[in-house]
Amino acid sequence: MGAVSAKRDPLPPGGAGPGPGHPAQAGPGPAEAIEGPAEPRPPAPRLPARWDLLAQGADGQSLTGVGPEHRRLLAIWSDAVELDGRWWRHVSVSLPTTRAQHAHPSPRLPSWAELEWVRRRLIGPDRYAYQVHPPVADYVNLHAGTLHLWACLEGPSGAVLPDFSRGTGSV
Repeated sequence: MGAVSAKRDPLPPGGAGPGPGHPAQAGPGPAEAIEGPAEPRPPAPRLPARWDLLAQGADGQSLTGVGPEHRRLLAIWSDAVELDGRWWRHVSVSLPTTRAQHAHPSPRLPSWAELEWVRRRLIGPDRYAYQVHPPVADYVNLHAGTLHLWACLEGPSGAVLPDFSRGTGSV
């Protein structure tokens, strides 16, 4: 897969955060190529205003910036064709332990508002995103303070689950 270009929303007056060059990684390397993805590589998300690119990978980016609760957040996104043959975006969100250690997640989890704020910017406001709670035998926890989202990037909304509201808009 080719490199992903960083796009940036216009910065408001007052500028950017701490700047690039922090030792974060953009996540695991590119996924193995799988024959026949249904759609071409999706476009990269726009870098939120007042957020900084920490690291650029072949399949995504590591970012930092201030979220809706005025706390600094870390976010990593990557795109890959998964075993179902479709493009998926993985987004992880955490809080840094200190302003000087942007690459080290805090044990405190991001709030719902912070996770949703990042989802809208890196996945999109009109796309479904999923948190996965696997069987205990398949559970992986590399950082206790990091939350993860996955979104199918194919189709108009990325919906892969049935409509549990059965069209009523309620559960």
